[in-house]
Amino acid sequence: MNYLDTKIPIVLFQHCLNSELYVDKSLFIRQVSKNIRTGNRYICLTRPRRFGKTVNAGMLGACFTKGYDTHSQFDSLAIAQSDSYEKHLNQYHVIYIDCSRMPDFCSSYEQYLKSVIARLKEDLLEAYPGLRGRCLNYWTETGPMNEIADCIEHNVDEVREDIVKLVAGIPVSARLKGYSAAEQRLNTRD
Repeated sequence: MNYLDTKIPIVLFQHCLNSELYVDKSLFIRQVSKNIRTGNRYICLTRPRRFGKTVNAGMLGACFTKGYDTHSQFDSLAIAQSDSYEKHLNQYHVIYIDCSRMPDFCSSYEQYLKSVIARLKEDLLEAYPGLRGRCLNYWTETGPMNEIADCIEHNVDEVREDIVKLVAGIPVSARLKGYSAAEQRLNTRD
């Protein structure tokens, strides 16, 4: 597997636990757990540089990633006292992608994005063989939609700027007048 249910967040979180300076922020897991299978299930962690985004992402991945037993990492932390601890520990498929640096085999972010999408499709098809032949795009929960991928493909530079603005809390205008995914293809970000 490239991104789905990898051991990477578990290893990264263990490095944090091994540090003399580790501060237990595991109750954050309880806050995130409340949003599982709700309308608020998509969470964007935004903080200034050096404020623990990677540590928190690793902790969440280590806690939720299916196929591993991470009791030894969490049993001595505050989250272990939570009523929902056992309910959520290692119960979910986790996609872990480190976007902090571009791999050597990619010469542009456009190439990197295409690589991520291709490898994620491989992971999903391996985990869900029944999707073979039907998994055209996995950007949304509503089924195979290529509209978002088309928009990104035709507007890599603009979309990158929009994402940076959104993460920074700057509003990004979008014109959706008359939009219907079944009737219209997104060839521009407008």
